Amino acid sequence: MPLSAYFPETIEKELARYPSIARLSRLMQKAGFSGLEETMEEFAYKLGDIGPYREKAFSSLHIIPEEAFQRGIARMETALKMGPRSWASRRPARRSCTWTGLGFSGSEPRTS
Repeated sequence: MPLSAYFPETIEKELARYPSIARLSRLMQKAGFSGLEETMEEFAYKLGDIGPYREKAFSSLHIIPEEAFQRGIARMETALKMGPRSWASRRPARRSCTWTGLGFSGSEPRTS
């Protein structure tokens, strides 16, 4: 991911902001959910536009020191001088579970 590659200071900040998957799973099980499943999807894309990064379109860029942000922008500028960069990313495509409390079973497909 471009954020972690060019702005490595975002990694620790992001890990601190969100609970781990393991913690979420434990909390869901405690609340009566079972059969937790997640399907991942991988997709490739090219990065050629630094604009969203310069504009801090990603929230994690607002919580790192300005010096770290400027270093990341400089790294991106250097890399993109050679043209667009190819990246691969993974994200959850579908999550499903069963709520044993009321016998409800459902799944939530990813829409974006």
